[in-house]
Amino acid sequence: SMRHVICLLVLLCFSYGESSWSSDTELGDGGWDTSFDPWLSSSICNLERVGHLSEDEFNAHYLQQRPVIFESTQDNSIFKSHTEKEYMLDKFGDVLMMLSSANTYSYKRDYITFSQYLDEHIEPQDLTTPGDQTFYLFGGNHHILETQLFPEYKRPPFANSEEGSISFGVAGSGSGVPLHRHGHVFAEVMYGQKRWFLYPPEEHPYFDPDASTLQW
Repeated sequence: SMRHVICLLVLLCFSYGESSWSSDTELGDGGWDTSFDPWLSSSICNLERVGHLSEDEFNAHYLQQRPVIFESTQDNSIFKSHTEKEYMLDKFGDVLMMLSSANTYSYKRDYITFSQYLDEHIEPQDLTTPGDQTFYLFGGNHHILETQLFPEYKRPPFANSEEGSISFGVAGSGSGVPLHRHGHVFAEVMYGQKRWFLYPPEEHPYFDPDASTLQW
């Protein structure tokens, strides 16, 4: 039988501009500023929502068939506490991270420390800045994160195989990668929110691969 590998994306999505929080120890949002421009939000969502699913249920009804939103997931309270802003700065602030350009093919790279990244790159996306000139922390994570942070993440039962890779990202309001294709993905947002644009695999909308998601 065919083996399916699911990539897990663990995301911190927030804005870092004029803040809605005055304290870096605000428990609800881990010290991150999760405010955003209202026009970035939408009340439209036509995806099915479910509670917990077993691996068999997921494989039978959703895998390779249709996307789904989970209203409740596994308990990741420890992982979430270790992705709070103050904790991450203390633990990983001096670690050199690889940044990727936020265009469809993400072919450009830059390397700076995690603390520099928060100081210089985490701000609301500028509508005039194209994706190939926008850099953010996602994928290509440092081995220190892989050994000291990722093991604390509890995978969902249908993606519990060690074959599935974990990607971790931190990004500001309005950022993201334009339309692209990849395999099966389970994405969990720890702080903030993420807006998705999904197309059927047989359709190919026109878009500029170097434009930012905000411009698109």
